[in-house]
Amino acid sequence: FLPVFLWASDEFVRARTERTQMISTGTTSSIELAEFTILGGRFKGKKVSIKNYLWDEKIYNTALKKGQKVILRISQHDGVIENVRIKGYSRSSAVILFIVFFAALLFVVNGKRAMSIIAVIFLNTFVFFFALLPLLKNSVNPILAVLVFSFVCTGIMLMLITGWTKKTAAAALGTAGSLVLATVI
Repeated sequence: FLPVFLWASDEFVRARTERTQMISTGTTSSIELAEFTILGGRFKGKKVSIKNYLWDEKIYNTALKKGQKVILRISQHDGVIENVRIKGYSRSSAVILFIVFFAALLFVVNGKRAMSIIAVIFLNTFVFFFALLPLLKNSVNPILAVLVFSFVCTGIMLMLITGWTKKTAAAALGTAGSLVLATVI
C-alpha cells in the first residue's frame, strides 16, 4: 500500500522487468536500458523503457533481472507519462508474509485478545494515513495534531485491548500526562 494522495501528479506502481540491456560502461558507473510492464495504477499494462544507473557502490544499485518486480515512480501530467524512475524492489510478498506470521504469533500468545490488538493496529494505521497525514499536509499545527491523535488513539487502544477498568484509567491518565509533558519539553 502506497498512499498516492501525498504527491499530486506522481504515482507509485509495481512493475515487472521484461528485459535489460547494458548500453554504457564507465570507470565508476554503468547504464542499462530496462523495459518494464506496469502492473497497477492508471497505466496498467503499458510498457515503459528507462535508464537504470549502476554505480561502483553496490548498495545504491537496483540490479535488475527478467521477471523481477520493482516499484516505479511515474510522474504524469494530464494522463501523459512525463518521467519514470525506479524506486526500488517490490517487497510486498515479504511484507504480507511478515504480517501473516505476526498475526499468527499474536493469536498463539494472546488468544482471542489478538483480534482486538489487530483491530487497534489497523485503526492506528488508518488514522495515520487518512486523518493525520492529510491534516499535516494542509498546514495544521503538527504538534497539536499529533498530540490530539495520540490521545484519541491511545484511549481507543486501551479500551479495546483491556476494557474499562481502574488500571485502564490509570494507564490512560499516565499516557496523557506523558504526552503533554513530552509536548511541553
